[in-house]
Amino acid sequence: MKKRLLIGAICLSIVALITSFFGCGESQIRVPRLDISEESWDFGTVKTGSNVKHTIIIKNIGSDELTLYAYPSCPACMYLELEKYSIPPKSETKLHIKVVETQAGPYEGFITVDSNDPAQRVKKLTVKGTFISQ
Repeated sequence: MKKRLLIGAICLSIVALITSFFGCGESQIRVPRLDISEESWDFGTVKTGSNVKHTIIIKNIGSDELTLYAYPSCPACMYLELEKYSIPPKSETKLHIKVVETQAGPYEGFITVDSNDPAQRVKKLTVKGTFISQ
């Protein structure tokens, strides 16, 4: 009889812990989640000296504030503008990209996005295309 009571008490304790941790089916653990509209962009063929522009949408599909920082592999030829560095849950921001290259040939640059998303702290985006002489 004492064994049954002990086992029953342990089972109830486990159920209580699980219920309090997961909150009756809805997680109470708040985490940011990074969602990027595209991880690669090919701008095709353009003339050297052209201003190549593109915008990527970055969303926070999580339940806590998402903080971001973005930087290019080539600061001299790729310029970034991140509209917001902190994104509330279920919101988004825009990352504006501008590429200016003076030399002809294939181009491949990278953007590193650092975030506080525990599942993807660092995300690498690719920008590529070809510049031709004017």
